[in-house]
Amino acid sequence: MQEDYGVCYNLEDALANKEVVHTLRLRNNKKLSSLPDEIKELKNLRVLDVSGTSLSSLPEAITECQELEEITANASKFKSIPSSIGALKKLKILNFGYNQIEEIPVSLVQCVSLERLMLENNNISQIPQGFSELDNMWFCSLAGNNLTEFSNEFLGLESVGNLWLHGNSITSLPVEVCEMKSLSHLLIDASELENLDEIKARCPELRIIDENNRK
Repeated sequence: MQEDYGVCYNLEDALANKEVVHTLRLRNNKKLSSLPDEIKELKNLRVLDVSGTSLSSLPEAITECQELEEITANASKFKSIPSSIGALKKLKILNFGYNQIEEIPVSLVQCVSLERLMLENNNISQIPQGFSELDNMWFCSLAGNNLTEFSNEFLGLESVGNLWLHGNSITSLPVEVCEMKSLSHLLIDASELENLDEIKARCPELRIIDENNRK
């Protein structure tokens, strides 16, 4: 453990120095399949990185770490996001990309500080009601999921500038997408869109990028 910086690379050291730890990096530990509820004792924890592990879930107790600003859990075996994730009011970055997650918990919309959401390459088919209330989110990736439509919840995202939706089964965009004031880059399977020409004509400044063809 690097005590001067509050960075720890194993759970045992973190719990032994729980007052000073602000960053816990357990990435690429294939033997890590669970986290104990005692993790809630890390009251000053701001960054948790469990990417590349064998974890399939995080304990609900993680939401008692009220100082958390970042959770990185990509490329693991996660099947769910804690249902009480909304308790983390300071959370800015949430990365559960490349897992087996089927749904976004409704409480996520209560993460009022969230700026970056990365849920690409999962099994998500629906966007929860209230998703548009994530007013501080400027980057959102739901690429490579099971979405079949451009949810109306996207339309209310006031700050999102980058929205990545390629690798889904979206075949049409609502014309209201042109009213998304901050949206500048939309990555989508443009060649599959039935009304691509109409959208381009209505909002020529919006960069609609086909990730496959880079158009």
